[in-house]
Amino acid sequence: MMMLACAAALTLALTLSARGQDATDEQATEAAPPPSAPALAGMVVLGDMDLPEADPHRMRTVLAGLDAFESFDNGASIAALLRVMLEASTTPGTRVALMSIEGGSPVVAVAAPGALGENDGSDGNVHWLAGYGFVYLAYHRGELPTDEFVAMADQLRDVHEAFASHRDEPANGVELMLDLENLRRAWPEALEDGPARRVVAVTGLANARKVHVHIPEQGAVRLAYSSRALPPDRVSVKEGPEPSNGDDLGVRWPIAFDAGLRLYAVALGDEAREAFATTFQGWMGEHGNRLRGMIQAAEVGLGWSVRRGEDGALRTEATVPVRAGVSTQALTDAAIATLRGSGFTIDGTRAHLALPEGVATALGGTTLTIEIDDSAQPVVYRLVIE
Repeated sequence: MMMLACAAALTLALTLSARGQDATDEQATEAAPPPSAPALAGMVVLGDMDLPEADPHRMRTVLAGLDAFESFDNGASIAALLRVMLEASTTPGTRVALMSIEGGSPVVAVAAPGALGENDGSDGNVHWLAGYGFVYLAYHRGELPTDEFVAMADQLRDVHEAFASHRDEPANGVELMLDLENLRRAWPEALEDGPARRVVAVTGLANARKVHVHIPEQGAVRLAYSSRALPPDRVSVKEGPEPSNGDDLGVRWPIAFDAGLRLYAVALGDEAREAFATTFQGWMGEHGNRLRGMIQAAEVGLGWSVRRGEDGALRTEATVPVRAGVSTQALTDAAIATLRGSGFTIDGTRAHLALPEGVATALGGTTLTIEIDDSAQPVVYRLVIE
């Protein structure tokens, strides 16, 4: 399964709305109103998990990491949330929901396949109940009455039904939902004047009620959203490009790179944004031509793999196909020269970077490795975090 997060949903939304993207024209389609989901944001990892292989203990540990959460404008706090979503993405059948925000801290509910061995319990701010082949977990600072917890478990099922109303047919992959209408009420200071407001604005979704993104295992990404400018039962739909390789997810890289860079920049504070712009401008002056060539050499497509080693550690791998006819040696030379000037340690045709602590916390790995693998057909960029 692939690694995803709400930030990824917004990046995809911006990618689909960018000029030049291979996407269908925005279409307002008649649809029955989706069931009202109380969650502010949700994630469903589609598919079935082999129950003997499921280990909800890991999810319990990751949820406990939300003790570090301070605010939605804090990088370490967002890293803790992303780590929960990455853990969920490794286990088909898992559902995650941001249920509410209490006293500035998140209330997160999870339904995870497997068993913990206890009927119910709590560990600090993490609470859990046994289900039918599932464990229901919740992160809630302070006491959580059983009846409230049971209600959360019911609401997690409603989140899945809300997704189903936007689905053309039974699907695989991952689905993400943002209920911006209720997020505005629960988190007014950030969506009125903060990084989140700027991020949502640059996607073109500032007027959206709800946003639903389906990222399949293979094929085009699908974005569906309702707008406050239209009746609630009107759903607008956009789709990304089909991949060049049928086994891939469809991503057009020049537009995705530009969209991701814009989102990162607007999420920074004023001083940090000015410092980043100055640093990036200088870096592009030295490496920009090679970087543009590397991005243009990428074919439409993205392959993902998130799995565990024998020690239980995560290994996330992404492969991006290279267009036919591109010189592998010239591309490798350009990539190594660019990465050497970007803080990477070079080992032959591979480049390694020690990840900052916050990024490592979010992604479950400490090192990023990048190489151009010419043993694959087609040739691919290979990125590994472990």
